[in-house]
Amino acid sequence: MRGSILFVELGIDATNDDILDQMRKMKSCREGQSYEHVVCTVRGFGDDKRNLFEIPEVRAFCRRVVNLGFISYLDFTTTFDTTVPAIAKDGWGAAEVWLCGEGRLRSQMPLTLELVDELKHAICESNEKADAAIGPME
Repeated sequence: MRGSILFVELGIDATNDDILDQMRKMKSCREGQSYEHVVCTVRGFGDDKRNLFEIPEVRAFCRRVVNLGFISYLDFTTTFDTTVPAIAKDGWGAAEVWLCGEGRLRSQMPLTLELVDELKHAICESNEKADAAIGPME
């Protein structure tokens, strides 16, 4: 299965327990190196003409999953990493989820050193939350 992509699909109606269950699966996949890429998608908005990041409920959901440490097991980014396969671009990495939750994700945006530093800080905080919730990576 190495070389494949794990798409973690969540709905904004997911409970914290549902999200923690997904985090356990993602952690296991990372530890076992069974997937090359781990990205997430938010379901339930296929008929909405807006970009996901324009929908207030999606932004609030992204803030919630970030606060749980969910982004720790995602690829760093699907937008800024040119090595990510095209199919994975349909999902979001940690950067996109965090930026959406912050209300800062846009269709076209530059990756600046300042933004990278902010993202690194957010990922470190997420890692601490994930470790506290389900244990550190082995």
